[in-house]
Amino acid sequence: MALGYPPLSRTTLARIAGPHLSALAGRIQDSASLAVLADDSVQYVARAATHRIMEVDITVGTRFPAYATSLGRVLLADLPPAGLAPLLDHAELRPLAPHTLTHRTEREAALERACAEGYAPVDEELEAGLRSIAVPVRDRAGSAVASINVAMHSSSRTIEACLEEVLPDWVETSWGPADLDVAHCSTALALLYGAHEGMRLADSYLACGGTLSEDPAAHLYWRVLDALAFAPDAEKVAVPWRELGRTDLTSALLASRPEGYLEELFRRFG
Repeated sequence: MALGYPPLSRTTLARIAGPHLSALAGRIQDSASLAVLADDSVQYVARAATHRIMEVDITVGTRFPAYATSLGRVLLADLPPAGLAPLLDHAELRPLAPHTLTHRTEREAALERACAEGYAPVDEELEAGLRSIAVPVRDRAGSAVASINVAMHSSSRTIEACLEEVLPDWVETSWGPADLDVAHCSTALALLYGAHEGMRLADSYLACGGTLSEDPAAHLYWRVLDALAFAPDAEKVAVPWRELGRTDLTSALLASRPEGYLEELFRRFG
């Protein structure tokens, strides 16, 4: 994408997530962060802090051991066995805080729970007095590409309160804004009916009272990202429609429509 679409390469995940993290932190009055997996660590890529709760000052780029953080736990839980095993084999087993899991069997059980439940709470495993809960941020294919957590002092909320008060609010944040859903539907319409119909959906959505990001770069990011993801599977999208009589959806037509749709997107938002 960086080579083919320079305007898109300047719109990062952190930039897109920033306003949503700030809104989330404002609603729950606790710090919210976005991180990615970097080997056996998690690296912070965006953060909305309400107050300092750790001895270490967390900034973009800060790394912590993945096994001791909620951000890392949901990302490790999404890895296939072949990718997870080497990380567990080489992970340190030293305690970092009062409740750090120091046995491999404990860590494996915690990862199994995170995988099954779709979230991971961590209570004083990284630092005394620090409690957090995280959910994965998934791409269109369902893979965890990042994670979002809310962190707080252990005296402010119990784990139970986190599940009842925080988790429902920010699962929505982790799945992305309405722009992503609109982008997905717009791409399908562009493939089936042409660029004009793909562009028209978002306008109709707004006219009916829907809400999308006010940042043109955000529109461009989500819609180009989805269009590029769809392009290799255009033939698969067309199969059921051909069976219903859309014989006009030839391979040549499907190959040309993503390009025309992308040109319209950059003409309007780029």
